[in-house]
Amino acid sequence: MCEFYKRPSFLYTTKESDKNLFKKEFELRTKNGLKCELITKNNNPFDFDMAYGLYCKDGGAEINPYLFVKQLFENSKNQNNIFENTNYEYMEQNDKNITIFTNYNYKITCKYVIFTTGFNYEQFDNNKLLNRFITFSIVTNPLKNFDWKNRATIHDNTKPYHYLRLLPDNRIIFGGEDIPYNNVNFTEKTANSKYKKLFSNLVKLFPSIRDQIKVEYKFCGVFAQTDNNLELIGQTDKNNVFHFLSCGANGIVNAMYGVELI
Repeated sequence: MCEFYKRPSFLYTTKESDKNLFKKEFELRTKNGLKCELITKNNNPFDFDMAYGLYCKDGGAEINPYLFVKQLFENSKNQNNIFENTNYEYMEQNDKNITIFTNYNYKITCKYVIFTTGFNYEQFDNNKLLNRFITFSIVTNPLKNFDWKNRATIHDNTKPYHYLRLLPDNRIIFGGEDIPYNNVNFTEKTANSKYKKLFSNLVKLFPSIRDQIKVEYKFCGVFAQTDNNLELIGQTDKNNVFHFLSCGANGIVNAMYGVELI
């Protein structure tokens, strides 16, 4: 219903010097029961050049996030308690309850508050809890007669890494080229230079379809991670006020465990 599909995952490197790193990762994955295959130049099933890769069956998945969130709301038992475009302004607390004041001057009175605000944490803590970055993505036109091995989700091991996958209508979404969010003079010129660089890297991967590829959508957004790639979860300095920020490369895994803990 929300275009969820299990996909293989493919992590690759173009560096011969990463040989031992990938062998160690392969051993670790297979030891823990993952169906993983070590790819080399000799058995590379992809059209682009690489030195080593890890192809993991059912190692990934894709989803339409808009449909997913929409259906969560539609199937919620508390639809009347979901308020769109309503911002938290400030909070007051006494011995009995907590009162949240919104941007429309309404009040929400409750016993507990859980902040699940993603990468936006300033409203309840001034400390630097996360390292934030701006990431960039381009989306191509639908490509005819184009595919790769089992439509795997692909990313390289550069820092920052690039990722790509095929959308249901056979567009390629290609992202990466991250830059720090804090203290950066971010302009449209900066964004456009990143989009051009992404396009250049994409056509280098698939030179045979260079003439077919056109960029139809481009966008950027903020993501964040902690120093240890774990989520931030727990009670704040106020009684009955909790935060749960799932972030970083392990964000989805952290979210599943975090919900149980909260």
